[in-house]
Amino acid sequence: MDQVTTQRKSIDDPHESLLEQFVRHGIPLIVNSNSWFKELRYLLVLALAEEHPFRIHGSFLDDKPTFNCNQLYRLAKELGIKFEKTREGPVILRKLETLHYIGSERSERTRFRTQYFLTERGRDEALKAFKSIVVIAYTKLSEGEAAPKLLMNAGQANESRISGPRRR
Repeated sequence: MDQVTTQRKSIDDPHESLLEQFVRHGIPLIVNSNSWFKELRYLLVLALAEEHPFRIHGSFLDDKPTFNCNQLYRLAKELGIKFEKTREGPVILRKLETLHYIGSERSERTRFRTQYFLTERGRDEALKAFKSIVVIAYTKLSEGEAAPKLLMNAGQANESRISGPRRR
């Protein structure tokens, strides 16, 4: 009798994009569930915006993709990540800019809209944070009590998307 064994792909698989890893590990559940990840959510959305197929929706300035707050909000909504585009979003993006994780440009070339882009330092920080969140996800799933809670939240989210909000 042949036994079928499945191997889990490692975090550092060079053939798997950041977006594929993001979806496979269930990262939205973890970053949305904890307020400690607020700034990280915005950094991850910008990092994922530079992945294919999303990078073509940005504006290219000096051969780097840039995105405004509305574009980042639409991407975050598509990926299931909490993202505030009106009040909290620009404040957090400015905070990330002072930390030199992201850059911004607002000029005549951008029609005086603020366009954000990821710096090398921000890209490195996003990858480190992503790997740490994957470790947290594995830890939570290995715990007996946290796994059903995470799966229950995922089931409720999928159920509400399919059937709409519950009526009481």
